[in-house]
Amino acid sequence: MLFDIPVLFITYKRFRTAKKVFDVIKKVKPKKLYFASNSPPEKEFNKELSSVLKVRSLLNQINWKCKVEKIYHKKHLRVSKSIPKSVDIFFKKEKMGIILEDDCLPSVDFFNFCRTMLKTYKNKNINAICGSRFIREDSKKEIYFSKYNHAWGWATWRKSWEKFDPKIKFWKSFKKSKRWISMSNGQERRYWEKIFDLTYKEKINTWDYAWTASAWYNRQLSIIPPVNLISNIGFGPDATWTVKSKNNKASNLKKMNKIKIKNYKIEQNLKYDNEVFLNHFKGNRQSLIMKTKDNLQLLIEDPKTFYLKAKRSLKND
Repeated sequence: MLFDIPVLFITYKRFRTAKKVFDVIKKVKPKKLYFASNSPPEKEFNKELSSVLKVRSLLNQINWKCKVEKIYHKKHLRVSKSIPKSVDIFFKKEKMGIILEDDCLPSVDFFNFCRTMLKTYKNKNINAICGSRFIREDSKKEIYFSKYNHAWGWATWRKSWEKFDPKIKFWKSFKKSKRWISMSNGQERRYWEKIFDLTYKEKINTWDYAWTASAWYNRQLSIIPPVNLISNIGFGPDATWTVKSKNNKASNLKKMNKIKIKNYKIEQNLKYDNEVFLNHFKGNRQSLIMKTKDNLQLLIEDPKTFYLKAKRSLKND
């Protein structure tokens, strides 16, 4: 049986990882497949062209009835531009769909999970259905609703994607709003303000920070699966961002039994989001850094208060 949800597969030049992801897509057999491919940069064109063409040759392996749409960018686009442009083209033609990059290895269960969630929550203000779960699986095997939208394998609807603002033009006013101030504690707020400030100034070559900011601005939550359904296999020297050799949080792919669809109340799981910030976004480390900086500033500006505070701390210990 053919899979009835359109799939967008975003690629560049990494044949090894792209083939592994494509092998899973072949098992699922989508009726519609959009194949996005970036072009090599002008300075590296002759060097990288063969790698890009080798990845594109994966389409020759399609052996099922499939409508293929090629999205080949004529000029090289930075990550911050290439992925949103590919998704834009995809959703101009489709009302809902699944998005996979060439280093996000899905389980077959991921596709079924996305299909179920896309059809169940199509009339709700949901940002995305995520395949990744960065903290321990839920013992009750229930989905979570999170303010965090993980881009390692996801699905959404046209109506949700249309709310994405890659330039986050709303940021300056949103940053000053009471809603922003009440959304998180001071430590987490400072962390994201730095990132969104850089995103607003277009000083970060990525797209997903703007995606997260847009979701928060539009009061959207995302769906998190009970277990991790995506393994990021792109860690290595040929990656754009994930250049470390491996990441344990990204590699634990789990099998998921059939989900019992219940009438879940759409509300943020604060416990999950707090754990994600502390463990995935290194909030614990940020907390130590901020605490150290605050103490140093206090020592410089008000040594007497600093020593009184230190004395009380030692006494409590």
